[in-house]
Amino acid sequence: MKLAKSKKIEDFELINKACAGNNAAFDQLMEKYFPLCYRFARKYGLSPEDSADVLQDTFIAAYKALDRYNPNYKFSTWILTILLNRLSNKRRALRRARRYFMPAENGNVEENVRSKMHVSTPEDSLENTELQRHINRAIQKLPQKLKSVFILFEIEQFKIREIAEISGIPAGTVTSRLHTARLHLRAQLQEFFNA
Repeated sequence: MKLAKSKKIEDFELINKACAGNNAAFDQLMEKYFPLCYRFARKYGLSPEDSADVLQDTFIAAYKALDRYNPNYKFSTWILTILLNRLSNKRRALRRARRYFMPAENGNVEENVRSKMHVSTPEDSLENTELQRHINRAIQKLPQKLKSVFILFEIEQFKIREIAEISGIPAGTVTSRLHTARLHLRAQLQEFFNA
């Protein structure tokens, strides 16, 4: 608990310095939260290039809104809220682009992008297993509102309350979506559970 408080104080000091015009302080915040945001964008289903674009937009928006940051919330919660909004916008833009610019016979583009998804984390060794590939595909098939809750809770280890703040929904809705996401995944991965 003390570690979390010191982390919050450290973030708040960096935010104050950044608001006062210290760009190095904001750079430190970016370096600290970039890996979390990047992992989330990749697990959300974006390519490395699209993830980088969305993160750039996210950090620019955060910089512009830094003076409105509420210190009662964790910085990670605040930055992920901004990221989630940018991800939703990016997904809509990609869907529109595919509809207008991709030929109908090339309808498997999204699956090609998903199959190339790779996130550099300590769990990389698991990426080579068949089960992990199936789990990743199953997560990508979840509806967006279930996918974001599942990734934040199960992969990024956020608390229900924090996910509710990030998503702008009640904690009960987060719990319900998490339960539904698990049911979807269990159904898609049934062959592995029955083995």
